[in-house]
Amino acid sequence: MAYRADDVVGAIGEIGRWQVRLILLLSLVGIECGWQVLLINFQAPPADHWCASPTAHGNQSQWRHLDPADQRTGVEREPSQCSSYIPDAGGATGATTRNNSTTPCNAWNYDTSEYSNTIIMEWDLVCERKWLQMLTQATYMIGIMFGVMFWGIAADRYGRRPTLFACIVLTSFLANLIAAAGSVEQFLVLRFLTAFCGIGAYTSSFVMSMELVGDRWRVLLGIAFFLPMSFSFIALSGIAYFIRDWRMLQLAVSLPSVLYVVYFLGGEAGAGRRAEACLDLITNGRMLAVTGCLFFGWFVNSLVFYGILLNTGDFGEDIYLNACLGGVVEIPAYALCTYATYRLGRRRPISCTMVGAGLACLLTLACEKGAYQYDWPIVSLAMISRFCITASFGSIYIYSAELFPTAVRNTGLASCSFAARFGGILAPLLLLLRDEVHPAFPVVVFGLAAMVAGLTILLLPETADRPLPECIADVEGK
Repeated sequence: MAYRADDVVGAIGEIGRWQVRLILLLSLVGIECGWQVLLINFQAPPADHWCASPTAHGNQSQWRHLDPADQRTGVEREPSQCSSYIPDAGGATGATTRNNSTTPCNAWNYDTSEYSNTIIMEWDLVCERKWLQMLTQATYMIGIMFGVMFWGIAADRYGRRPTLFACIVLTSFLANLIAAAGSVEQFLVLRFLTAFCGIGAYTSSFVMSMELVGDRWRVLLGIAFFLPMSFSFIALSGIAYFIRDWRMLQLAVSLPSVLYVVYFLGGEAGAGRRAEACLDLITNGRMLAVTGCLFFGWFVNSLVFYGILLNTGDFGEDIYLNACLGGVVEIPAYALCTYATYRLGRRRPISCTMVGAGLACLLTLACEKGAYQYDWPIVSLAMISRFCITASFGSIYIYSAELFPTAVRNTGLASCSFAARFGGILAPLLLLLRDEVHPAFPVVVFGLAAMVAGLTILLLPETADRPLPECIADVEGK
């Protein structure tokens, strides 16, 4: 006999101490996931660098200022970070040069006054290798993109509980192993695998939480599920402030995951369902339209969220302060999201917050950087955008879970998250186009995309005060 998810909830009760305790334990997965995704901001921060001097050159300061003007900027007296003059063979001090000839750098010195060791310093990810900086975050998003699909299908086929357990063990092992990476290639592979497994733990935990409680409590506890990740952002800014070596920082935020143990009591809904329901996501016309709109909404949410999260330097100078403020504003964002979702339903809060995030992004372009202390107008608008996109992201998770039938809920959410990863991959790569196109180009893309996506959400059906759908027909009846 097949049981509906709401039948199970009806038997155990819509809410109780057991459900709250289990959801709390499941939500703690977000702490480690939040640390790992934001960690790269402090492992690869911008650092001043210059060409390493020849062994014979004794005066480091003089050598540094002998570097030619940077041809890319054309600013006179600004030393190049990628090329240097060839010192005269007879000059012990290097005060003269050989016919003003230049040569590309093959080694660099770095300013270690703020950071003792970063992946940029350790593996010289500058100049011709600077693109690898962007790849470190893009690789993480690619790992999430493939992970959500693999683990989403595994959770629907083999069950949430074994999938979650496997993901937690693998994520803990791989995250700690990153600290032992001996090359940037190893670092990238381990980051990919950590993301691949970490998103499986996070998505499985969320779906289990949604299926444990009744409709009245689904919004409140579903949004509360995201709070540990917000607290992890705040905590990481403090941890990174005191630990300036990337390997020690990696261990500091990864070792606690070894202590994380989830106790599962009772059964779960949705395990081992037939795979044929998955085909309806792409063969049923109405379901295909719903899925397409959700894909675009998730893509833009991820694009804007990670665009702000990973590019804190573009919205102010102090990355520690910005990272902390970003985590702080997420807490009232989730509170507003909860209230608005109860009062206004699902669609309108998502639409309004996405449009608000886009508008705030675009307004930062009207503020001159450096004109005010701490760039407070830009930081304020960036935090408003972060506030809005966080509220939108929290709501769209719950909204999507309520739109997909039980048999493919994990797979459906995984597919949406898969689409979102393209946004997460694109966000850091847009930085590469700032110098080639225009410095404001990424912000314009973030702003316009958020506003368009916010309007498309209004095309979807409302799910407030309705039971979770068990099949495609239930979705078509919404």
